[in-house]
Amino acid sequence: MTGWLLCALSLAGVPESPSMAVLPLQARTGVSADTADLVTSQVTTLVRDDGRLRRVIGTRELEAVLGFERQQELMACQSSSCLAQLAGALGVDFILMGSVGRLGDRWIINLSVVDMSSASVRASMSPSIAGASDSVLLEEAPHLVFELLGKARLPGKGRPPPPRRAAAPSADAAAAAGPSTLARALRVAGALGLGGGGVAGVGAAVGGVVAAAAWGLMFVAPSAFLGMPARGVGWGGLYWLALAASAAAVLVTMAAGGAGTALLVAGMVAP
Repeated sequence: MTGWLLCALSLAGVPESPSMAVLPLQARTGVSADTADLVTSQVTTLVRDDGRLRRVIGTRELEAVLGFERQQELMACQSSSCLAQLAGALGVDFILMGSVGRLGDRWIINLSVVDMSSASVRASMSPSIAGASDSVLLEEAPHLVFELLGKARLPGKGRPPPPRRAAAPSADAAAAAGPSTLARALRVAGALGLGGGGVAGVGAAVGGVVAAAAWGLMFVAPSAFLGMPARGVGWGGLYWLALAASAAAVLVTMAAGGAGTALLVAGMVAP
């Protein structure tokens, strides 16, 4: 049934989907063989799920078809004749090959698609990926495979990769950008609170001075303590009024100062 379907599609002018073998990626400097095998498995799965190829041969299939010793022998070859021999043994149209290495804090992944009908490189890419962990390779693999198969001009549109996650800003970038809007607002509110506390503190000091003066005048003129008017205001009344105002200003100072300090601290630790 499949043969008749392929024949009908060919007669109708519909090109047959090609096939591809994904060779194990070679581990270069700074990369272990286990990491290279893990990336190879991820790339093979992504190529198979892309939908533009009717048949994809991975590492396990290679070993099953060629045998372990023959596979290892052919995997080490890079010449066009050797690749043609491998493609002939597997019966594929394309071969995907490459390597994974690391330089400093950057990963270097080389990927190439070889067209076996012309023994030429159909598409290649060599991106440099920043990241401390090898997990960035698995995160970038869907985008790399989709771009590589697109460059190879395979028939069909393929399956687009998921959108990239927004990268967290580095410490240097965050420092250069300065505090966030929330942090600035908290700091401004904290500064205003401390300023209000300072003004209240001045009021408390003035009230204390007035109260002390009124207390002293009561000793100079004791009759003033009984509320006798002195220019319209009793010195005793003035004393109690100034004392109450000073106490209230002290409470305001403590509250505003505490709130201002808390807001400033929150502004310093806010992202």
